Amino acid sequence: MRDSFGPLEDESIPQRAWTIHDVARFLSVSTRTVRALILGEGLPCFRLRSRLRFLPCDVLQWARRRGKEGR
Repeated sequence: MRDSFGPLEDESIPQRAWTIHDVARFLSVSTRTVRALILGEGLPCFRLRSRLRFLPCDVLQWARRRGKEGR
């Protein structure tokens, strides 16, 4: 498991897709909450076989938008 998520600004560098556990840790919520955010608030994800995966840049962009809407 990685200790930090590293920079997400440089889109020219491919990043591995995050698991639901990675996203939960990044957002400081439970995996159950991540699933609720997918359904209720449009947290972007995709399926790789039967597993949910998330692109780090999409999650960061979603979180930024959500933060602006909450103000």
